[in-house]
Amino acid sequence: MKKKILAFIIIVAVLIVGGITTFGVVKYTSKQDVKDNLKKHSLMEKKPEECAQAIRLLCEEDPKVVYSIGKYSITEGELANAKLLIEQQRMLEGSETLVTDEEATDWLLKRKLMNDEAKENGIDISEERIQKVLNEIRGSNGVTGDGKVADSERLAAFLDKTGLTYEQYEIQTKERIRYTIAEEDYINLIFKQEKEKNPKFEYDDEKLEILKEEHLDILLKELKNSK
Repeated sequence: MKKKILAFIIIVAVLIVGGITTFGVVKYTSKQDVKDNLKKHSLMEKKPEECAQAIRLLCEEDPKVVYSIGKYSITEGELANAKLLIEQQRMLEGSETLVTDEEATDWLLKRKLMNDEAKENGIDISEERIQKVLNEIRGSNGVTGDGKVADSERLAAFLDKTGLTYEQYEIQTKERIRYTIAEEDYINLIFKQEKEKNPKFEYDDEKLEILKEEHLDILLKELKNSK
């Protein structure tokens, strides 16, 4: 798991320096792969205003709730941010298919369900863990103590063009970190459960990813049927 988190740090740090961060399962063999892919798919260059709007909505102090089910609610900012994250991931995979509100809502609900199940199994994400990754990213960007971007011209240009502060941009970055760590923890939980059922079960990224999605699909269906 530590290797995966470290790989995430490298990928996100390089992508932020390039003007874009991403979330999801992306398999790269080196930093150069990330940079090469970035040249092909830079959402910040194509839609900087849309990116900025999603970040502003996520940073609102009094967010508007746009969807509720059971104990879960989704704000306008969460929805906009989820659509941005999914769209960026699709672009890195070579697709520019638009993300619907329903797709983004389901994606968010699955992550909320995932977090709750993890907590029930004694797994919780501490702010210290998130801050550790964030500090790595801040260092890669040469961010000064007062929150000014010193060593990333593209990121500085993006912030200047959109009128966002680095603090606002960092709020979104923390959400991406939180989602990624949660995914790692949840996949490790599934592995532990599978290992208990079958001691011969070996760690397999692809198989565990499928099991994770199948399990979350069941939880989401149960949630929607409970209305």
